[in-house]
Amino acid sequence: MPSKKECFGFYRTKEGKNIIATCPLTDPELAAYERHPDTFFGVPQRPQKGARDALELYDFFHDGHKSAPKDNLLQLLEGSSDM
Repeated sequence: MPSKKECFGFYRTKEGKNIIATCPLTDPELAAYERHPDTFFGVPQRPQKGARDALELYDFFHDGHKSAPKDNLLQLLEGSSDM
């Protein structure tokens, strides 16, 4: 919530309990968030629709297929010539 200079944090306590808390943001943190909101929390957030460039398109396909067995990927490539 940039207007209030705070964000929500999701935490797990030593006892294993999950909590949600608001955390204050400093002016430099808020400026960093405004410059790079997609990566501010340490986990890149991918756009929901479309890719702005070739790297985002690569990341989209990599994220969707990085765990696929090689044989499945080869089958996908073989089927692509039918398009």
